[in-house]
Amino acid sequence: MYSTLHVVIHIIIGFISYFTVLAYIWSTRAEPFQVFVFPLSNSSSETSSSSSSETITRLSYTLRLQVYPVEVLQFLILAVIYCRLRHFIARNPLAGNEHLVEKANRILGNTVEQMFYFELTLFIFAVTVHRKYLFLVPFSTAVFVVGRVVFAAGYYFHPKYRVVGFVWTMLPVFLLQAVNFFAFHGVDVLQQIDQWW
Repeated sequence: MYSTLHVVIHIIIGFISYFTVLAYIWSTRAEPFQVFVFPLSNSSSETSSSSSSETITRLSYTLRLQVYPVEVLQFLILAVIYCRLRHFIARNPLAGNEHLVEKANRILGNTVEQMFYFELTLFIFAVTVHRKYLFLVPFSTAVFVVGRVVFAAGYYFHPKYRVVGFVWTMLPVFLLQAVNFFAFHGVDVLQQIDQWW
């Protein structure tokens, strides 16, 4: 029997693993992500987005990294197509046999919803954050992709096992949104964390 205690344990495991990886990345300043280092020249500007060309560069950098979440989305679309082809009677969505592809449709729908929220939050973050914290863009993208894969795998096995993937998907979104919210009100949370760390 799957109890509330199991859900709480899965959430705690998700939190611990996420924050362990985040602490490692923060302390090493994204050495595992050196391939994705933000491609700006070294200027002495300390503003978060000093010119429109830097803003465009930040947005294009963030957009290029979104190839990975789009690949996950493409894989999930193919999973729905596979389910329809595997069950002959499910090929017509109006025939009343949607229960055969319901799980794949739910995973795809949830991923589209989460992806919209993630992309919007990530683009706002990329424009407003100081350039030395841009290593969090590829990190957040990687965590989102891993979270979606774990979510899909858990949901395919049994819907009760989707919790860890959901936590890995939502934590970067919530944290980036908190940084965006405070930045909108003039508080640089990442700078304060950096001074404390």
